[in-house]
Amino acid sequence: MSMRTAATSSTRDSNKDALQLTRHAKQRQRSRGIKSDAIDAVLEYGREVYTRGALIYAIGKREIKEQLRRGLNLSAYNGIQVLCSSDGGCVITVYRNRDFRGLRPH
Repeated sequence: MSMRTAATSSTRDSNKDALQLTRHAKQRQRSRGIKSDAIDAVLEYGREVYTRGALIYAIGKREIKEQLRRGLNLSAYNGIQVLCSSDGGCVITVYRNRDFRGLRPH
């Protein structure tokens, strides 16, 4: 069985489709070597947590395992987190952090 890798999906809901990256997010994306398809995958398949006044999407072991059962390999995106404005209207920054303790709601 061949594994598909996550790519940009046209099935994303309209709220996530409209997301714009801030200048800061674009700089961080480049400096951290995070590709646009990784951001798209996190927004599509990642967990969504509202904490510390921001909306964070993240892919961790749980999401990887769940999507692997469906034939989608997200392992390359393990730990990628996308921090969005509280209204979900723009991406503020992107980073990789496999420690998800900071994603617990406060």
